[in-house]
Amino acid sequence: MTLLKWKDEYSVSVPALDAQHKELFAMSNELYSAIKDGKGAQATPDILPKLAAYVGKHFDNEEKLMLRANYPKYDSHKTEHEKFAAEVTKMAKQIESGKSADGLELLNHLQKWLLSHILTIDKQYSSHLLNNIEQG
Repeated sequence: MTLLKWKDEYSVSVPALDAQHKELFAMSNELYSAIKDGKGAQATPDILPKLAAYVGKHFDNEEKLMLRANYPKYDSHKTEHEKFAAEVTKMAKQIESGKSADGLELLNHLQKWLLSHILTIDKQYSSHLLNNIEQG
């Protein structure tokens, strides 16, 4: 089952970052499928660490490209990443402690944040990276 379907409008025109965004969609859809199949409580503790690690890797890659391109909104973008990473860590701790195990809160938050972040925040760096990354 699919919750998030990739559309061309989500592209930031940087193939490596688009591929990572697609992987985040795939992980979200994996969790969605598990929840729909009634296996959210079992799947969330497995999916969440993988998701958290991948989010960290993606943020690191994106931030390195922004620095390399001397992106002027780097600091505010990094702050958005840090806020989201802290939220994912908080949810992971709640799940590990047994306070929340079905993944619905995580899934809803991930879906909203991912789409909003890509369409508003990430789209802002597209032309800057395209115009400046090849020079370095």
